[in-house]
This record gives sequence, structure tokens and C-alpha cells, in this order.
Amino acid sequence: MRRSRYARAAALLGGGAAAAVLVACSPEYSAVVGPTWQVTGLYTDPGESGDLPADAAGRAVLSFGEGTVTGSTGCSRIQGIVRFSAEGSPAAAQDADALTFDRVDIENAENAGDASDAPCVGGAAHVDATLRGLLRGEYSLSRPSEAELVLTQRSEAVDAPAIRLTTNAS
Repeated sequence: MRRSRYARAAALLGGGAAAAVLVACSPEYSAVVGPTWQVTGLYTDPGESGDLPADAAGRAVLSFGEGTVTGSTGCSRIQGIVRFSAEGSPAAAQDADALTFDRVDIENAENAGDASDAPCVGGAAHVDATLRGLLRGEYSLSRPSEAELVLTQRSEAVDAPAIRLTTNAS
């Protein structure tokens, strides 16, 4: 009987060590709050790729606080109030499976004086207009990889609009 007790204890310790190794090897996800998230895809039409036009790449960004969002459409400054939730209840951003844009103010492009000082034309104007239409309402929040965040509009649509964001922070 003593032997089986020791064998069980060894098995438990071995299992615990294996679990510790698995945890240590799991990917380290960037925090939702804090880093600057670059908009890398806007998916509004299933027939389109969602990739940003080349002249707009790298210009649109979002940064989240626990209850705020700031950033730029690439042409205009963004400032707003957001709520994070998990399974329908308020949650910290890192634990959330949903994000609601409660109120978002976006400056008029011609008055924004964006840091890039590039004119709001072409692809940048397209991204600006698309984000103006998307940054409202409730979105499912998913993390396909450690440096990626996807916001998918909660709706009855089969191909709901989505925003893909990436960050270099870890």
C-alpha cells in the first residue's frame, strides 16, 4: 500500500511539472489595454479582401484603456468611451470576449491636423470613412495570435463587418 501512495504522489508531481512546462510554453498575448493597435484590415464586404489600400497602410491606429479608446483613422483623431464584457457581464479588457463602442467622437478630416500631415485622399479617405461607420455598437473580441486582435460586429449577418488590428508590443 505504501508503494502505491508514493507512486501516486510521483505521478501527481510529474503531472504538475508537465502542466508547468505547458504554461511556460504557451504564447504570451499582448495586453488589449496599453499598446497601440494598428488597423490592418477592414472587412465590410464578403467579396472584398479587407486589406487596407497601400497608401493608407500604417496610418489608422487604436489604443484602448479600460473604458476609453483613442487613436486615428489615418486622417482624423478618435476619442471615445468603450465597455468590455465577458459572457454579458462587465469585465476587464484582458478577460473580455466583447467590446462596446458607447460613444466615439471623430474629428472632421479637414480639421484634424493628423500627425502624418498627409492629405486625406485616396485609400486614407476610404479607411477614414469606413472606420467612421464601424466604430459604434457591440463587437465580439477574439485573439487569433499573440499580436492580433479581431473585432467582429455582433449582428445577425452571416458575414458581419470586422476590424483586424495588430501590435508590435508583447
